[in-house]
Amino acid sequence: MLISMTGYGRGEARSGSLAVAVEVKTVNHRYFEAAIKLPGGLWEMEPALQQSLKAAVRRGRAEVYVQVQSPAAATRVPVVNADLAKRYWQELSAAGRRLGLPGRMDMALIARLPEVVRVEERPLQVKVVGPVVERALQQALKRLGGMRIQEGRRLAKDIRERLARVRALLKHVRQCQQRSLARQEKRLRQKLAQWLQADAAEARRLAQEAVFKHLRADVTEEMVRMDSHLAQCSVFIGRSEAAGRRLDFLLQEMNREVNTIGAKSVDAVQSQKVVMMKEELEKIREQVQNIE
Repeated sequence: MLISMTGYGRGEARSGSLAVAVEVKTVNHRYFEAAIKLPGGLWEMEPALQQSLKAAVRRGRAEVYVQVQSPAAATRVPVVNADLAKRYWQELSAAGRRLGLPGRMDMALIARLPEVVRVEERPLQVKVVGPVVERALQQALKRLGGMRIQEGRRLAKDIRERLARVRALLKHVRQCQQRSLARQEKRLRQKLAQWLQADAAEARRLAQEAVFKHLRADVTEEMVRMDSHLAQCSVFIGRSEAAGRRLDFLLQEMNREVNTIGAKSVDAVQSQKVVMMKEELEKIREQVQNIE
């Protein structure tokens, strides 16, 4: 079963007034690579999140976005400067006595004075937020996996169809080669019969040339290897393990064999079928670049 490297998943989790949303997006990449964006104060969670991500994504570039929503009361805390408030109290009380002003100080008045009360932003606590983020991440990864599997099925279907075309074209190439070699053999036999009557030395040279041309045009070994590579591709497409790199290697080998077959081609129809095979292999290679 092929798995695409392209996918998207979103997960959400809550704990009391704390709400977490995690988005995971993956694209094709030669190796595993992760980029995790966390709110300030939660950077120490990155190694754990990366481990969870790597367990689900074996190859590709993954981008993770973590959003945390918490009521202001949970992160913003009022802090009273008691020493400054006491000093304000003392100074204002003393001034009132000296001036003979009526009235008494109260905390409401003192609290409104500069720098007596300030609001501090308290960072989110990893031990509180961490489990919620992990739950949201697992949900996102599950949805991501479903999308990647679905896309992998479509890729596998397309690749199987194109491999079937390559097999059919290879069969045509084999038939073309047999007909071409038969025609060459017939022509060479006729020439050889003529030269045997005229010049024995020239006949030997012609016979050697015929053998050389036959060997040069023979693509039996290349076709046998192509059959083997095509069979291995079918096996890897049906396996559950990551097959992208193996398929990429096999496609490189098949391209090499097809190029050799094309170079040995002595028939116009055979050359045309070789070009069509190369086109199909290139389309398969493009699809394989997106397989895990």
